[in-house]
Amino acid sequence: MNTPNTMFVDAYERVRDTAEKLKVDWCTAAHTVAILRLEFVYKERGIFP
Repeated sequence: MNTPNTMFVDAYERVRDTAEKLKVDWCTAAHTVAILRLEFVYKERGIFP
């Protein structure tokens, strides 16, 4: 079960890993993670062609 604490830790790790991988600041990494999540959801729901 995902508790709020584990969800925050997972989000932190995704942003940290993205910042390190792309060599960008944390704000840019957070936006990147958010946009990638939107892309995934849109494709899953058939919104993107």
